[in-house]
Amino acid sequence: MAVAGPGARVRALGCDLELRGLPLQSAHIVLDPAAVDWLDRVAETAGPAAAQQRLLAAFSAKEAAFKAFAALLPPALAPAVLLDLATRAVPGGFLVWPQRLPGRVLRVRVHRAGPGVFSWTAASAR
Repeated sequence: MAVAGPGARVRALGCDLELRGLPLQSAHIVLDPAAVDWLDRVAETAGPAAAQQRLLAAFSAKEAAFKAFAALLPPALAPAVLLDLATRAVPGGFLVWPQRLPGRVLRVRVHRAGPGVFSWTAASAR
């Protein structure tokens, strides 16, 4: 899979396709403590299946952002693991940023793809 954009308008792109769910027990490996609390609230109010779908969406969003940040940031500042990224759910996806650089936020769109999700982000060249 690939995502492309005109270089004059797009500085970095990231995408991810996930077709299999993650067990809720793996949330602490993917999400920071605040996001794990958010996921726990989803499980309590909407049920485990909804929480598992949200975990998959958050994981995919982080993967897409991870790839974009690798192109945007110098190696010393780029996230080394997914836990280096923080997330906040927003309509249609997530805002994702490096924990060490809270001002560098990417909007990641998340779309259903069969049993899974497809996530993508584009950082503007401006």
